[in-house]
Amino acid sequence: MKLLALLGALLVSAALVQANACDDFGQAVDTFIASIRDSGNKLDQVANAHDFAQALNVFSDATETFTKRVKELGPDLVKLSSANPDTPPAGCDKAQERLSSFESDLNSIGAKFGTQGQKYINDDEVKQAFERLKNLQIKEN
Repeated sequence: MKLLALLGALLVSAALVQANACDDFGQAVDTFIASIRDSGNKLDQVANAHDFAQALNVFSDATETFTKRVKELGPDLVKLSSANPDTPPAGCDKAQERLSSFESDLNSIGAKFGTQGQKYINDDEVKQAFERLKNLQIKEN
């Protein structure tokens, strides 16, 4: 009887950890989207190279934070998806849908950084901000 109770408790705690992974992934997605939108808003208000570099750094911060969080959650997310690959957990599925829906906005904001960055590319602060973003992309691959 005690063994059954222990196994039940372990199953409940494992389910909570997995459910929390989806919740955490959803929160990471929402934070990422909000931060990228914030960087886009800052980009729309750029008046000089310093403003541009700050907006680009917000974009890089969001990318770095999101990537790091997804890597941390990766093992739990893999367990969830491999448990029943035909029906992903609702929280993870909805977060993934939000992320996929945001893809065109993300691409648009990224392209805008590339276009507007040409005006300021000779500025050292802007060069450093672009280098930081480039290094993030290299680390991800």
